[in-house]
Amino acid sequence: MFTLVGLLEFFYKEAPEGMKSLSTSFTWISLSFGYFLSSVFVDSINSVTKRIAPSRQGWLHGQDLNKNNLNLFYWFLAILSGLNFFNYLYWATWYKYKNNDENIIVRPVTGPQESVSDVPFSRWRRI
Repeated sequence: MFTLVGLLEFFYKEAPEGMKSLSTSFTWISLSFGYFLSSVFVDSINSVTKRIAPSRQGWLHGQDLNKNNLNLFYWFLAILSGLNFFNYLYWATWYKYKNNDENIIVRPVTGPQESVSDVPFSRWRRI
């Protein structure tokens, strides 16, 4: 949920002009898949830890926080988030942003005696 604003901005700015609405829908689809996969992830962690825990109860068993191992689950999530961050860094180094010529300001290069209408187009420069 914390990355939603950045993801919306990224998909909107980097998409071609005719696909901006489709690309913003990818944000909502990825968010919904994330919510679904998090519930699957919690169920799978609980079923795996039921088999290997000495008490034969999962890390997320029951409602009593003093009797389950919620701290181990959060350590696992922290390690997984660290691995996800390094994965992001790897792919972010390969990405090249789209050249956005809309935001470039163009001003004529004029001398003291020249007006803007006298300046040929080849003497314009980007700043």
